[in-house]
Amino acid sequence: KTINKYLGKNFIVKSSVGHVRDLPTKALGKVEPKKPAKELKTLAKKSVKNIFAVTNI
Repeated sequence: KTINKYLGKNFIVKSSVGHVRDLPTKALGKVEPKKPAKELKTLAKKSVKNIFAVTNI
């Protein structure tokens, strides 16, 4: 929400499903890596011109 305030109404800010270090070791096999990709494809179909991936390094 905070980043979206700086970017303005012409941008859509989406978060990831979590940090790798926060994932429980027993559930690593249950991660759905296709979910974020599916959401990006849906956004791309809505006339989104550019999609940027940013890390929080």
